[in-house]
Order: sequence, then C-alpha cells, then structure tokens
Amino acid sequence: MRESLFGAVDAAFANLVPARWTVRPNDARQFKIFQDIRALLTDDLSQPIYSEEIASKLGLSVRTMHDVVRRYCGMSLHRYLRLRRLWLVRRRLLAGADSVKAVALAFGFWHLSDFSRSYRDQFGETPSETLRRGRKA
Repeated sequence: MRESLFGAVDAAFANLVPARWTVRPNDARQFKIFQDIRALLTDDLSQPIYSEEIASKLGLSVRTMHDVVRRYCGMSLHRYLRLRRLWLVRRRLLAGADSVKAVALAFGFWHLSDFSRSYRDQFGETPSETLRRGRKA
C-alpha cells in the first residue's frame, strides 16, 4: 500500500504545472518534446540516464530540455532525471535484484554513499531495506 501511495504521489506531481508557466498557453511542440523525453526515459531502463545523451537522441539542446521539463514538472532537468533514476532503482530493488550496488551502478549512481542518502531522503528507508522487502514478496 505504501508503494502504491508513493507511486500515486509521484504521478500527481509529474502532471503539475507551476503557476508561472500557466500565463502562456500550452505549446503543442513543447508538450510533444516532454512526451518524447518521458518515452525515452521509459524505453531503456537498464542504462544510466544522462541529459546530454537524451538531448542528442532527440535532436535538442540541453537548455530546451531543461525549459520543457521545468514547464511540465516544476523542477530542473537534473532533479527530474535524478528522481526518475531513483524510482527506477526502487522498482528494480522491489523486484528482488541481485544487489543494491549493482542496481545503483546500473542506473548511473557512482557515489554509493550519496546514492544511499538520496534514496533514504526520498523514500524513508535504505536501499537495502527495500531490497529485503522485494525479496520477501
């Protein structure tokens, strides 16, 4: 139930548009870019996610991606990518992955102490606790 609640909150915040962006009508081109960004982040879940690579694949500048993500998510591109990677790690850990370290490295978290702290701040438990729960299920 707690996992479902986390997912619902994440989904709700993913669709919020900050008030300062609502003074302009939604731009169909920017919304399409946002959908392309999200689709690309969903396609290949086993690779680390870097903004430069995403921009290159979509034929955009990192700045354009930053502006689009800020408009539709209300956060910086870096924060969005980091939160997205944390959620992907969480999903893999709940599926009973081999190890926390392997999953963290697979999603581009090279500093494991920073990763562990960010994970605990975001989800209220350590990655190893999540992995234990995933293995029990």
